[in-house]
Amino acid sequence: MNDHYSIARRRIVTFFIIATLTLGGLELGLRLAERMLSSSSPLFKALEMGLRYKGELFWQELFVTSYSKGCRLGRDAPDSFLGWSPRSNFHVVVENNTYTHNEMGVRASHPFVRDPSKRLVLTIGDSFTYGVDVGDNDTWPALLEAQDSRLQVINMGVAAYGIDQMCLRLENALKTLKPDLVVVAFIGDDLERALVGYRDFKKPRFDLHDEKLVLVNTPIPPMEEVYHQAKADLDRRSSIKLAILAYNFTCEFSAWRLRDRLSARIFERMIESCRVAGAEFLLAYLPYGEELTNPSIKLYGEEFFEIFSATHTSAALNLRRIFLDNQRKSFSKGHYSRSENEIVAKAAHEYLISARFFEGRSGLTQQSPSKSTVGTSQL
Repeated sequence: MNDHYSIARRRIVTFFIIATLTLGGLELGLRLAERMLSSSSPLFKALEMGLRYKGELFWQELFVTSYSKGCRLGRDAPDSFLGWSPRSNFHVVVENNTYTHNEMGVRASHPFVRDPSKRLVLTIGDSFTYGVDVGDNDTWPALLEAQDSRLQVINMGVAAYGIDQMCLRLENALKTLKPDLVVVAFIGDDLERALVGYRDFKKPRFDLHDEKLVLVNTPIPPMEEVYHQAKADLDRRSSIKLAILAYNFTCEFSAWRLRDRLSARIFERMIESCRVAGAEFLLAYLPYGEELTNPSIKLYGEEFFEIFSATHTSAALNLRRIFLDNQRKSFSKGHYSRSENEIVAKAAHEYLISARFFEGRSGLTQQSPSKSTVGTSQL
């Protein structure tokens, strides 16, 4: 009997020793992982590099394939600073939709003549703002201008832009234009486009050095030179492509940290640029696809928007709530149709009225951005 008790006691003691060592080892491992994956650690820097390398590899391959088949940028032209920008004095009809760019290289069916009696609004964004799949008068910036005779709206959206290119295009515009308001409208994908140096074409991007933005990957060479460089790069990389693909999962682990930190700094730079220029700033989140009708999902773009807008003094408008409150049962699965652009324009106009924008800009803030916690402690 005593032997049985002795054996049982030894087993219990052994169990607790093993459990203690296991928990201690687990805690030590978590502490090491936390330190190794801090934003300043060499491992975290390697993961960031791998993430960017992965994204650029995909778009680089797509560009080389398209260029070799004779495809070019279509409505856009190569731009040594921005990567690409809309062709100036351009006109084409595609699937019954008219696409017109004026002498400024912005979506408009008429030359730009500043009307000092109206409030000047710049809209910055991607293809949803530019208005892919709708005519010149059916984009949401055009519909916003049509809603109120007190507004003069310039559509500076560019298809496939990331928020880094939006920031640079805005800064260029502020050198010559004196807007009363800048509306930056983005979708979630625009945040990830800022991670890479390629999209439809080679593009500039920002690096983070001690949480400060540093512009890299510029100037952009001529298209033919970019093609030959990219093709040579891909040929050299083909031997390690399988290893890179196997590394993808590890890279994704750090994606959200880099994306959100970088995005926060870029939006803060836009806010400060507008403040210095004396312009109001409005950040708008544009939902698309399933986001328009399914209230049970929340994608990373909206999550970032909510945290950023809660930690900054600039005005913010979440268009997803407007779409979810709408009585329609279905929307376009891709780019907005005219009816969806009408929803955006109406919501933006109502927001400006409620903020008393037409009464001396008293309702929209123009303060310096607060110190952001986005991408550091909160995410």
